[in-house]
Amino acid sequence: MRRFLATGVTAAALAVLATGCASTRTSKTHLIGIDPRLAGHDFAAALAQVEAAKTKAYQERDRILYYLDAGMLCHYSARWAESNELLTQAEYAIEEAYTRSVSKAASSLMLNDNALEYAGEDYENIYLNVFKAINFLQQGAFDPAFVEVRRINDKLNVLEDKYARMATEYNKTTKDSGTQKSFQSGKTRFHNSALARYMSMLMYRTEGQRDGARIDLEKLSEAWSAAREVYPFPLPSFALALAPSPDSYAKLNVLGFYGRSPDKLANTLYIHTQPTSITIMTTQQQSAGKTRMTAIEVIPWSLGCILPAGTTLKFQMPYMKMRGSRVGRAVLYLNGYPVADLQPLESIEAVAQETFRIKEPLIFLKSISRVIGKTIIKAKAMEELKKHEDGQYVPGFLVALAVAATENADLRVGQFFPAVAAISEVEVPVGEHRATVVYFDKAGNRLYQDELGTVQVRPGKLNLLQSYYLN
Repeated sequence: MRRFLATGVTAAALAVLATGCASTRTSKTHLIGIDPRLAGHDFAAALAQVEAAKTKAYQERDRILYYLDAGMLCHYSARWAESNELLTQAEYAIEEAYTRSVSKAASSLMLNDNALEYAGEDYENIYLNVFKAINFLQQGAFDPAFVEVRRINDKLNVLEDKYARMATEYNKTTKDSGTQKSFQSGKTRFHNSALARYMSMLMYRTEGQRDGARIDLEKLSEAWSAAREVYPFPLPSFALALAPSPDSYAKLNVLGFYGRSPDKLANTLYIHTQPTSITIMTTQQQSAGKTRMTAIEVIPWSLGCILPAGTTLKFQMPYMKMRGSRVGRAVLYLNGYPVADLQPLESIEAVAQETFRIKEPLIFLKSISRVIGKTIIKAKAMEELKKHEDGQYVPGFLVALAVAATENADLRVGQFFPAVAAISEVEVPVGEHRATVVYFDKAGNRLYQDELGTVQVRPGKLNLLQSYYLN
């Protein structure tokens, strides 16, 4: 081992070695069988399944993932305080993980993302505040609910900046790597959440702050016009929002969440080397059993004679795969009669894809840099080992541990955020009402009937109900 430490490639080789010693493949086997439980509203059983996997499926580097999964299932199970505790832990840990990722950008560049701490997707960091706010409202706590809603747009305001900072740190690390392509983060027009503005409007209105409510409605409309790609449906009607209720009537609001947020899948890509450039290629299906390689980008990259021209390397990129929903229509029933449709307000799944695109260019170039760097390390290490008489012992140790096939996409993502948020507001007589939300598929077939129980509608209060169908 001492002879190996003297080869001059020690630091880089040990960085790869660290990756080889860590798990570099995402496992989701602990989620097998959970979908029927979600569809049947058996959130307690789903939560028990996640909690049972806490010490095995959720490693220390996956603690944020556990907080998110368990926190959301606690929310659906009406365990409001526990949900807030878990989601708060997730939020703090996400902030800490980002701070560490900036400070350790250089050392993390050569590590597969699966070997790093899961830092949460940006949409998770945004919408955990929505559900924390609902948790507080369910406990009658308006002030902390306001704080949670305001944090959503605060986070959106700095979203691009945080990845621009990360790009700067990566560029410092790779300035002598031979590539002329620099790290640059993506852009977005999603800087304002209609869902956050709607919840803020409801609270302002309840507290009698009409101007605050009016401003939130204006900002809500601006969100739609600024980022139409994340609002793929007509703007809901807000005709009742600021109008006074008739005598003996009060407003009843329903928030409906349905579908499941995107999962992550992997695309396999290939690097084809030339002395002064690399070509990124992908496979395309041509006919039954036949595929062909298609170039998608050529990147100037001075490799010289380090890697022979014509070398082909493989790597993977994660992407957000829409799970969508079977729901075509959701209808509010009061006392057994249909009274209003729930109108889609925000596509959480579209926001997930949109915010992922901001960091996608960083993942792309980081993956390429890592594959090329690890391959160069392997080539140099094996050249050095050939110089030693006893080198035949070390290659088995080095190659098996340090440069094993570790290029698997990081497919970790929270599993229990909904895909769509929908709303309904109706004027109803003050008093008790039995509320139900019925979900229908696109053909009009009944999917699920969510019995919300008896609600006491009170004048001058926030009469807010939530309904869920994660299918």
